[in-house]
Parts: sequence; C-alpha cells; structure tokens
Amino acid sequence: MIPLFKTLFLLLLLVIANSGFAKDRPSKIKEFENRLDIIEALYGDLIFEKFGAPLKINKMWNVRQVFFQADVDEAGEPNIYLGGGALILPKYTPDVFTLIVCHEIGHLIGGAPYKTEHHYSSSVEGQADFFAASCTSKVFENKRIIKTKPQSITDRETDEFCSHRDIKIGTNDSCMRIIHVLSNLFSDNLKKSGDLNSILNMEFPKIEHTLNQRPSTVCQIYTFLAALSGLERPSCWYKKEVRIFGNTPMREFPTLDSDAQKVWNFWDQRLSLPSGLTPPEIYFYSFQRHIQTNEFTQWQSHWLLGNTDIWSDWADLKNKNGQSMEITREWIVKNVSSIFPFPKTFLAFHYDRTNRIQMNPERTMLSTYQNDPYGIKRDFLGAGYYSMGHEMLHYALQEKVSIPTKLHHCLFVTPHPETGRMLIDDMAQFLVDEKLSATSMIKMGPSSETKMDPCKRMNSDEISLIQKTLKSL
Repeated sequence: MIPLFKTLFLLLLLVIANSGFAKDRPSKIKEFENRLDIIEALYGDLIFEKFGAPLKINKMWNVRQVFFQADVDEAGEPNIYLGGGALILPKYTPDVFTLIVCHEIGHLIGGAPYKTEHHYSSSVEGQADFFAASCTSKVFENKRIIKTKPQSITDRETDEFCSHRDIKIGTNDSCMRIIHVLSNLFSDNLKKSGDLNSILNMEFPKIEHTLNQRPSTVCQIYTFLAALSGLERPSCWYKKEVRIFGNTPMREFPTLDSDAQKVWNFWDQRLSLPSGLTPPEIYFYSFQRHIQTNEFTQWQSHWLLGNTDIWSDWADLKNKNGQSMEITREWIVKNVSSIFPFPKTFLAFHYDRTNRIQMNPERTMLSTYQNDPYGIKRDFLGAGYYSMGHEMLHYALQEKVSIPTKLHHCLFVTPHPETGRMLIDDMAQFLVDEKLSATSMIKMGPSSETKMDPCKRMNSDEISLIQKTLKSL
C-alpha cells in the first residue's frame, strides 16, 4: 500500500482525455464489477460493523494507472480506490483482480497484527495476504464465478497439493484456482522455489518483530499456501509476541517486554485461547492527546468514531438544558478533534474489537516505583502488571467467548461455580508467583475490583449468562 493523498493528485494528472480505452473493454469492467459486488456482499456487514459506515468503492476506470488502495478518510469511512490500468494489461485477469481486491479488504478487516505507524487499524501486509486466501476462496465458490473457471488451471502438482491438505480452506477447485493466480503473478519465483510442498517446508531467516511492510515474494507465496492448508501464519513475516510501544518505562523495568509476554502467556494457557490469536499490543501513553504520537491519536480518533458508548460512559456531555446529550456519529465526526472522552486519571484501557491496550505509565507501572530504605528505587507493589493483566483479560474474553464487554467486570469478580475462585484471583496469584507483584497484591488487586460492585446493575439474564460463561472457562 502507498500513501493515498501523496499520490492521488499525480494519478489524476494521468487521466486520459479520450477515455475510450476503458469503453473498449466493457466485458472486463462488467466482470470486475461483478467480483466487487460479490466481495461487498460477503464483507459489507463486517466493514460497516467495524467502521460504522459502508464501504465506498471508487472505480477510477478512466485513469490509466494500475493501483489498488484501501484507506479510511477523515470522516472515518472506509474506501477502496481502483485504477483503470488493470483493464489494459492482460496480466490482470478477473481472478487476479479478485485476489488483489481481497488483499485490500484484508487491510480493512483482516485483523491483527496491525501496522504500527498507520492512522487506522490497517492489517500488516502479511496479514492482508493471509485474509485474502480465505476471501478469494469464498468468491471462487460463488455459483456465478464457478462458471467462469479458466480451462488451464489444473496440473498434477497443483491437484495433488489441493487434494492432500490436512485442513482444507475452500474447495479443491478454489484452491487450484488461487494457485493458478499465484503462478500468473509470481511465475518466476514459483519455478525457482520448487514444488508447492517444498515451499511450505522452507526455512526463513528469523525476524525480530512482525513486519509492517510487504515480505519477500517467496514468503508471500508461502503465506497463501499456509492459509489454504489451515496452517498458522508463517514466521517469515509474523512473530507471535506482545508488542510494546510509546513511552515505555524500560529504564525502570528493563524486562518489561518479556514480563508482558509472561502475563499474556498466563491467560493464553489459563483460558485455552485460539492457537492463531494475535497477542496484544500495549501503548504506553497517559490519556492526553498531546502526549500521544500523531499516528496513535489519528488511529484512536477513527476508533472513537465507531464507538459511541465510550462518549456517554466517560465524557460528561450536557446540552443547553443541562440534560445528557444524544451522541451520534455525526456529532462525533464534528467534535472528535476538540473533545477527548477519556479522563486524565484513567489507568489503562482495552480498545474493544482490537488487540490494542493503552496504559498510563505514570499511574500504573510507576505509581509505586520509589526509594527503598537503602535509597534504591524499585517497584514495591507491582500494580502495573495487575493493570496490564486486567486489560489483557478483556481482550482474551473478547476472542474466547460471546459475551458483551459491559459484562466483563462482573465476570472478573464472580467466583467460578465449581472452584469458588475468581479469574482475577488466579491472575494475582500468578503475578506473585512470578515475582512480578508483591504478596499483598493477592488481596489488594481483587478487593479493589469487588469494592466497585460491577454486578449490581446486572439483571438475572445477564447474571445467568456470566455463570454459564464461567463454566466454559
């Protein structure tokens, strides 16, 4: 992906005065738009759910440039921009077009891991490819598209690969069709890399962190083959780790990154989380816009556009008559840059439907970091790790069980029907055992949460759902 607003003006300069080159290809335009209709039918609701606005597909068929671009505009609305150059080049068949558009859809809703520098939660390039394999399979299985299957997509090697997968994503026909697309896009690399199974057995150099940028071509091919075979995301671009950003207190806590991984591993094992789940990302910023980076603030603003409950929960907003205001998306679009809904006193927060956690370093990790009797500064309580584990539990439950976020805190403090222990009891004990928190945290942490009595507003049906959920954990 390339920055849209840096290139769009130059692209528009390439508009051809006589747009006949697009009009000469009505059948290709029709087939492209047919694929777009199917993709929109498959994922339109998911996109609307995430952004609170429908996907806008900008078909710039009269521009002689090849480009595919997903982006979110200033109003928080998702867009895809398509150039008309793909109508000219034979390489861009309808099947190739489908896979590339699915990749762009993957940037919007492919999920974590996300690009760290991006102004909205854009999936990294490898994740967009991983998503595109499933998306393209679904399109190729559409009854209208099955009829358009190319004649020359089958060879013995491809047939054997697609037929002998232990876990099959899509049908054998859709698998073969995707590999045919890959051979059109990456023919030289496929020839050099040997047969398909040998690519899946390749070893790649170790990476320090998940890649934001596009990986090598061979790694891209590996990603599609792995996705089609139900395998985990490949290590050539993905590293399964808790990622830490922002004003990290690494000087005071030099093992913060590995300690955060320990806390996440605890929940991963305790709740038997899905094996392919991306670990959380933790951003250490106090809840003040001028402290955050511009990129994080822009991403946060886009998230706030789609989450009206946050404004009513945390921002004390009154109308002229002193009554609570009705918060609409239109109101948020108008005021999101000038009004900040989070109190400065916030400790930490998990951004719902993402893997992102924000922690105020001063009020969590550093709140009990002070001189001991010998004048040496150290963490006396370990309250920061408790806050971290609390927010990680929000994310873990989001991915593990179907229970509304508003019920989480009640679930945290409800004893298990069989063991009598709360989830946060188990977490506090783990933190003490790992020497991340002081022994006093076993009582202090859970008691601070039970004192807030988060279950008092729950009705009988919600309490029943919480009890049922606990039995499954």
